[in-house]
Amino acid sequence: IEYFIQISTDNDSNLVLLRELRSKHIDKLIFTRGILLRASNVRPKLENAIFKCLRCDTELPQIQLSNILIWPNHCINPKCKANTQKDFIYISKNSDFIDWQKITIQETPEELPAGRIPRSIDGILIKDLVDKVRPGDRVKIMGVFKSLPQRNAKGKSSLIFRTFIDVNFIKSSDKEDKDFYPTEEELKQIKELAAEPYIQRKIARSIAPSIYGREDLKLATALCLFGGTRLKKIDGTYRRGDIHVLFVGDPGTGKSEILKSAVNVSPRALYTSGKGSTAVGLTAAVVKDSDTGSMSLEAGAIVLADGGIAAIDEFDKMEAQDISAIHEAMAQQTVSIAKAGIIATLRAQTGIIAAGNPY
Repeated sequence: IEYFIQISTDNDSNLVLLRELRSKHIDKLIFTRGILLRASNVRPKLENAIFKCLRCDTELPQIQLSNILIWPNHCINPKCKANTQKDFIYISKNSDFIDWQKITIQETPEELPAGRIPRSIDGILIKDLVDKVRPGDRVKIMGVFKSLPQRNAKGKSSLIFRTFIDVNFIKSSDKEDKDFYPTEEELKQIKELAAEPYIQRKIARSIAPSIYGREDLKLATALCLFGGTRLKKIDGTYRRGDIHVLFVGDPGTGKSEILKSAVNVSPRALYTSGKGSTAVGLTAAVVKDSDTGSMSLEAGAIVLADGGIAAIDEFDKMEAQDISAIHEAMAQQTVSIAKAGIIATLRAQTGIIAAGNPY
């Protein structure tokens, strides 16, 4: 029997933020968290290779500890004189493989210091950990912080190392919210609130309480946060359940503050400004993997906020082609892409709250 031991923690007392990872953490077990930006395809990784000697037909195992395939340098048969790589052939059917996946984790927006660029780090998932979480999930990670020498333009090893996390345990913190059950006291408070005649007004006023008035805007935001009911039709298609809202008003009237308050309230939400947002940044982009050279999809803001809301400020400053790119996500709740040999449809069940100024 083969065991795969995973180590987890119940509290955040030993948390190390991505921004605080330093050289002192190398080769040590760390606990961190962030947003899963992208995940590669699940590929097989060779753990124990079986080679066959071409001179005496002896099969010999070779444990693989590095990222480069290690060949045997001599035969285990004492009577055989094979001592070069050409004397051996690799046999895949008898070799041992494990599942392997590469992920990229980025700092969460609430942990990002003002005016700083979010930092990210790669992680390696193996065995049972692959495909446990999907891009857009907020994740908690336990793993060993490792380093690898990187080569410069001339092919020589540099003194500056690149780092990654050899993940031992990963869990989506979004799933913790789904498994949340209220206590008896909280259940009693919920029922008392539900019985109030003006509960809608009270919920609306609790959004951006620092801004006086604007109750129509706040109520529209609350309706977007709650969402509607996703209905399945007889023919198998769906009717959208999310509500999209657009605020149009003069500058300095509190639109952006209401948007940011909605993002803080929602358990899964992203805030972006229309001026600096492009079509691929909002929907999905095709990127080239630096290690394998293969093309992969990187989810944009609307896809990352699947199951929550996306707040787009300065909507009137967006280019026409960028606005047209999110039509499908708003109406059909999917993002379809056909580029660089990748044809995919991503789920984007996201409510959009946008704000802009009148022309």
